[in-house]
Amino acid sequence: MNPEQLLSYYTRLTNRQQQVLELTSSGLSNADIAARLYIEPSVVAEHLTNIYAELATVSEDVRPNRYTVIRYFTLFFHAYPSLSRFEDTLLLS
Repeated sequence: MNPEQLLSYYTRLTNRQQQVLELTSSGLSNADIAARLYIEPSVVAEHLTNIYAELATVSEDVRPNRYTVIRYFTLFFHAYPSLSRFEDTLLLS
């Protein structure tokens, strides 16, 4: 996926889905994300299900799962630092 596809996908997500996506891409677990956002882990899981479903519509070559999110979106947030809300959680330096 190219950066334009990722940006187009990202902008279609809700604000909360964007937050969950960013925290997931930084390698946090559902429980850690839930604690950070003051929501239940089951809510994080539901957001991820919706994120993966939407991601499947972007490209046929992408298998939507946690690994894919980390693989594509960690670099995405480094390429677009202005979109990052949780800069202290990013794994890459």
